[in-house]
Amino acid sequence: MSFGKSMRRMGLGVYEVDISALPVKHQDKRSVGVGIFLMVFALLWGGVPTLLLIRTLLSGDFEPGMLFILLFSIIGLALFMFGLKLVTTRRVIEISEDTVHFTQRSIFGTKSWKELVTNFKGIWSHSVYYSGGKNSSGYTAYKLELLHPDRKKRIRLYESRSPEGLRARQQNYCRKLQLPALEGDDEASLTVREVEDLGKSVGELAREGRIEVDFDPTQSPPAGIELAVEEDKLRITLPKSSDLWVGVGLGLLIGGVFAIIGFVVPDGPLLFGIVGVGIVLATIGGTIWSYITHRVITVAPDHLHVAYVTPWGETKGMHMDADAIQNIRVGRRVQNQGSVALLVGKDDLPHAIGSGLPKDTLEWLRNCVLAVVARGAQG
Repeated sequence: MSFGKSMRRMGLGVYEVDISALPVKHQDKRSVGVGIFLMVFALLWGGVPTLLLIRTLLSGDFEPGMLFILLFSIIGLALFMFGLKLVTTRRVIEISEDTVHFTQRSIFGTKSWKELVTNFKGIWSHSVYYSGGKNSSGYTAYKLELLHPDRKKRIRLYESRSPEGLRARQQNYCRKLQLPALEGDDEASLTVREVEDLGKSVGELAREGRIEVDFDPTQSPPAGIELAVEEDKLRITLPKSSDLWVGVGLGLLIGGVFAIIGFVVPDGPLLFGIVGVGIVLATIGGTIWSYITHRVITVAPDHLHVAYVTPWGETKGMHMDADAIQNIRVGRRVQNQGSVALLVGKDDLPHAIGSGLPKDTLEWLRNCVLAVVARGAQG
């Protein structure tokens, strides 16, 4: 039995369970640092006040009002015990071709469970945004998780602050464990790709009969969408997103506050005022641009084209060959950040289209694009 690698790089925050050679035994000690910090903090938070209380009791200077110090002692003790649990916790993950065995030992006891690999739903790829604290910036964590219906039996296999190599790792995990690849914001909206479908485009899957499309793309579109049929392709004009006005209001508010600080508040930094005016002008310019332009999607059996129609003509836009489209789904590029959109393109780097539109509109758009591309591939 080989030992899995747990790689940590302070700059990238990489964690990985290596299953290149099964069976594998992986030891996870990721909570030790946090536990030590909590124990030291608890000693300062609760230890010093407790010593002060003991000193007053021994010297005879104790007064009933000083009992509030016990609050620090109780909280400090709880934090110390939690930190001690983290420091002494050892997680062992054993993975073979047919079973997953998890064991967690600490000073407070042991818990263990074993499950068949077939009881897991698949390898879930998702990303989560974590906001930074006062002295640190936020970041996005890209994760691969062995997904089980029971949340307590889910296994984190990989995590990094960079999406590089994420898709390849997911495919390796799927092929090694013979589990499907899962992608989506949450369990209710997962896209499932079987092992034999990994790396294939929508067109390839359609030609192999692995995609069933029962949707008429020329039917009446949702409110706000204009649909034009041009020979073998569709031209779809999207409505304005409701997120536009939220962004406008936020931009004007922030710009106005900066401008007031810089030009109205006595001794306010002039730079703040200049920045505020810049934000206001950029917001107004963006609003005018959004008002006079429309986003248009042209869907043909062999390609997808997205561009803006302006008073001066159509922009060059983005062109995508149908054979390069591996994924067409509705969701967020990052699980808890940004608006829901139609994600089209490569599995690992999809393009977001129609951000902020109602979900039923996005679902119609997804079915429409999928139907045209899939039926074109099927001939």
